[in-house]
Amino acid sequence: MTNEEMLAAMQQMIDQRFSNMQQSIETKFAEEHKATSEGFTSMEQRLDKLETKVDIIQENVAITRNATNTLLDWAEKAQIEVKIPLYKKAKSTT
Repeated sequence: MTNEEMLAAMQQMIDQRFSNMQQSIETKFAEEHKATSEGFTSMEQRLDKLETKVDIIQENVAITRNATNTLLDWAEKAQIEVKIPLYKKAKSTT
């Protein structure tokens, strides 16, 4: 076997090893990318659910605040009519 043939055989072995390494790296990268994508999809779904729940909570808070204010207005007017203090208003600190 001549030197050129030996060099060609060595080059072929090196190329084969690099090809195997490249395939292995690409496979691992694809697996990691898939896992990461699935993780992001799962997180997006959870965030969507949380956003929906927050929207519902905000709506319920607005309803509760409105109802509370209505009751406080009624209590303020009622205590004048019945001449009995029903609640103490908070003193303003400003």
